Amino acid sequence: MTRPTNDASFGDGRTVARSLLASLDFRLRHACDDAPDGFADDRVALGARTPRELLQHVADLMDKALGTFGHDAPAPEGHPSAGDWTAVRAHVHARIARLDHALRDEEVRPERLEPQAMVRGPLADALTHTGQLVLLRRLAGAPVARVSYPRVAMPAPAENEP
Repeated sequence: MTRPTNDASFGDGRTVARSLLASLDFRLRHACDDAPDGFADDRVALGARTPRELLQHVADLMDKALGTFGHDAPAPEGHPSAGDWTAVRAHVHARIARLDHALRDEEVRPERLEPQAMVRGPLADALTHTGQLVLLRRLAGAPVARVSYPRVAMPAPAENEP
């Protein structure tokens, strides 16, 4: 049974979105830190995204959310799609931090995407892909350490180093 979403329960959505971004930033770091050599370009099945492609997609999702504030996506040369694993990781974390700053400080352009919809759309999608990265780590024989996420202090993404 589908229940209707009550957007009023989100307030303006910024607090929820920022909290979700902090969780996303932490979980992506946890999924990617100390990944084995070759992990970034490991393709587990024909048509499946590689970890690098998943991270690039998450960066694109952050750019879509940033469109809410009138930010344009970076030019193709600013998107490290062919960059090394470290550059791709730094890029996605920089986009997450930029979105966090925008949610904290900037005027929302509701004709584009309200923060509540941002949570249901690009941010939820990004968390799904983060889970895929964790699964790919396990399949690569290098599972991530268990963490009790509710007990971890998660600073705002801008406070983390890329």
